[in-house]
Amino acid sequence: MTKDELFADILALREIVAMGQDKLNNDQYLDMEMIQVKVDEACQVVAEFSPEDAGEVREPLSLLLDELKSYSSIIGEHQKNLDNATKDNDTKSTNKTPI
Repeated sequence: MTKDELFADILALREIVAMGQDKLNNDQYLDMEMIQVKVDEACQVVAEFSPEDAGEVREPLSLLLDELKSYSSIIGEHQKNLDNATKDNDTKSTNKTPI
């Protein structure tokens, strides 16, 4: 894979992460399972680059990783909110007074 192809792949992955965040804002989920495989592939390609080429890819790859961390935090917060809502509903349903 060339450096330009890797740049294009990283950009595509960043767009997928952004789309996932947009979908979360609408309470929808995007299956992100393939992201890990693609990030691993990108890291392997970078490992095979010359130090100069690897240095040029560092910034876009770091941005992608930062965006993935942010997405992970958002998912964690979203899941926590869902768990709390479920607990609240369970508490309300068990505290009902019989008629």
